[in-house]
Amino acid sequence: MTTAIHTCQASHSGLSTNQVESCLSRGFQVNIGISVSSSDERCSKVLDNRDSKTSYSSSFLSHHTKVVGGSGWPGELSLNRNESVGFHSWMRTLKNFPDVIYYSLTPLHLLIPNTAIQQGVKETVQDYLKENALPKSTGELACGDRYSNLDSNCCLRKVSQGRLVVTVVRAWGL
Repeated sequence: MTTAIHTCQASHSGLSTNQVESCLSRGFQVNIGISVSSSDERCSKVLDNRDSKTSYSSSFLSHHTKVVGGSGWPGELSLNRNESVGFHSWMRTLKNFPDVIYYSLTPLHLLIPNTAIQQGVKETVQDYLKENALPKSTGELACGDRYSNLDSNCCLRKVSQGRLVVTVVRAWGL
């Protein structure tokens, strides 16, 4: 499961990323039956996936769940109620329907047995990456200093106020 946290939105609502992570952890524990309750005033808006302090229309979290192995459980999680029956049924099916539990990544050039060709592929890939890399930013962000409009997380100090600079690096067919 991948969960994305809207960091600045949480910050504007008075929550740190660590607090959101802690609330999510407790919510997942309730969902799969490890813990009985996660109800805590501070966590309720996170677990209900709502933001009441700012005018954002979106929620705190975005979930993407991909169940690998096992059968019979779509991977849906509720952060504020115990739905462990489906999860535990799925856990029991893993021994009959396992999936990949190990993988490794190897640089492309190491897959070639001929060392001369291997070196050429390595250099070509490195050149390609250098040519197509975005240039390093010349300006440093001043996050968290008293003159900046950004807090220590590089989020805007005030909601709905900011400056956006867009740099087009490449464009075709305009």
